[in-house]
Amino acid sequence: RRVTSGAGSKGPVSEGTSRAGSEGTGSEGRALSGGLPAGQLVPLKDRPMARPNVRLSSSSELRSVSETVLVGGEAVVSWNDGHFARVRAKHGVPSEFLSKFDFGTLRLFGGKGGNLMAFTEDRRYLVKELTKADHLSMLDLAPTIVDRLVQGDSLLIPLFLHFRRLNGTSYLAMRNVFPATRGLVWHKKYDLKGNRDDKMLEEDGDEIVEVHKRCFAVSTCWYGCDVIPCLTTASRKRYLLGKSHAFETGFVMTAEAASRVVGMVHGDADMLSAAGLMDYSLMLGVVRQPESAPVPPADGLNQFVVSYGGWTYIYYMGIIDFLQTWTTSKKVAMLLKLPFAPKPLSTVPPAQYAHQFASSLERKFKGEASVIGEATYLGVSVFG
Repeated sequence: RRVTSGAGSKGPVSEGTSRAGSEGTGSEGRALSGGLPAGQLVPLKDRPMARPNVRLSSSSELRSVSETVLVGGEAVVSWNDGHFARVRAKHGVPSEFLSKFDFGTLRLFGGKGGNLMAFTEDRRYLVKELTKADHLSMLDLAPTIVDRLVQGDSLLIPLFLHFRRLNGTSYLAMRNVFPATRGLVWHKKYDLKGNRDDKMLEEDGDEIVEVHKRCFAVSTCWYGCDVIPCLTTASRKRYLLGKSHAFETGFVMTAEAASRVVGMVHGDADMLSAAGLMDYSLMLGVVRQPESAPVPPADGLNQFVVSYGGWTYIYYMGIIDFLQTWTTSKKVAMLLKLPFAPKPLSTVPPAQYAHQFASSLERKFKGEASVIGEATYLGVSVFG
């Protein structure tokens, strides 16, 4: 994404909704999360039936439908909204933030995943279609993730709504990792996992196309393209150089700013590991501009600013795609990759993944005086 860019989703709900399972509610009188006025309930017979094997965060947290809660003109089923309302409140997100969302703009983005995503018209928010596995993961882990988002100093991309359309498709609404400014030219943009799946996504405004080895990809990169020169392509070379750069590069930053970034990374990785999650990424965008140019407002984003070598570098970052659990298919994939894939592997158990992720980013954001040289710290703004 993703949420994203985000990792990197949505449907407005009244900010005053009571938390599901609040006091004084019975099996047919539980508070609903769909934005209805207090005491206005949807009878059980009128609610959509739960899909088989759907697991809620607790038996007292129900989904609900309200005609007053619309996403793109549609009534939606919201999940665990007593939790997500806390995140919306922290970030000042209005209940109608998706009222004009257009489901027709959903499309596939780059990457290995096959989920649909779309930005809102103002590009502040991203709506991402969820797989069944991610939907169930979000149902189970909403309280844990929201606690981290609300209480901790975190790089996790803020999540604002988990909802399902009446056609059965589930979505997650999140903040865009990057500024909503259209036409912004990125000096560099990265997807960082702390392993050999690190990649550069964009360089000086040019998107770097992912070119993977495939037996059927004769025109871009057949399986022998990396060892037989006549089989390789310019796009494959650029992709590999970008991956190598992303894995090895570091980022100029003061000790104060680097310490805060590393602290957030370790805190987030510890929580994700304890929740049994892996395969997440740090999305990092770098804007480079003359020192004389004004620095744009943080606008609630993770923004770090440093002046170095006559330029101002503005970093935007956030952790996305953090709903992948350690499944049997992931375990099998690890065994298949062990003999051949470059190390460190991307498919490893949650604890190992968290260690690789945090250790790699700690190396990248050293912030030592010897690295900074003449850099002058201008400021840091994390969620205001």
